[in-house]
Amino acid sequence: MDYSSKQVKTIDEMIVSSFSSNTSSIGLEMGNRLVETLYYISGWTIVALRKIADRRKEEVALCIRYFCNTCCTIGSVAKDSGLPTGKVDRLIAFGALTFANSDYFKFITRMENVFVHCLSYENLSLYGSFLIERIKNVLLNHDQVVSDFTMFVPDNVSDEISLTVLSLLVTLYSRMRGKDFSIKLLRKHASLTTSTRAN
Repeated sequence: MDYSSKQVKTIDEMIVSSFSSNTSSIGLEMGNRLVETLYYISGWTIVALRKIADRRKEEVALCIRYFCNTCCTIGSVAKDSGLPTGKVDRLIAFGALTFANSDYFKFITRMENVFVHCLSYENLSLYGSFLIERIKNVLLNHDQVVSDFTMFVPDNVSDEISLTVLSLLVTLYSRMRGKDFSIKLLRKHASLTTSTRAN
């Protein structure tokens, strides 16, 4: 087969298309266990940003607190909405967790889909240590990401402050996914090293 005519997506195009994917389809691809974990992570991002608010200027801090209050819900509402609360239900007694609402969980699901498709060994070979930064910057400059995020901030907030809060969220999420990817790389390297020595 001649592959010369096949178009290969750039990472920027992969990011845009991955964020635009249908959340129901993404959930089916992930499976129940991973969806429950992602829902847990959604709540974790809310808690983490709430802690950041105290260290920010007043206008940004107010926007972060508004964002946190808008994105969370109570457990009974989350369950009635059919959200995958299983892992949060099991762990909430052990720490300061929260239930994310449906709209925010969909937003996080699409962002996670970006990392699932773009955070790969192949892309790491192409972009090196700047891969995470590249993904983060494309997300922050993608019109749909910026537009969709506005539902979580006050109507009268400036674009600058809204983008600041979005940047804090995307940075937080990128670091978390980057750390997870690094651990997987180290495990793979250790496994290959052990296999080589055994041979």
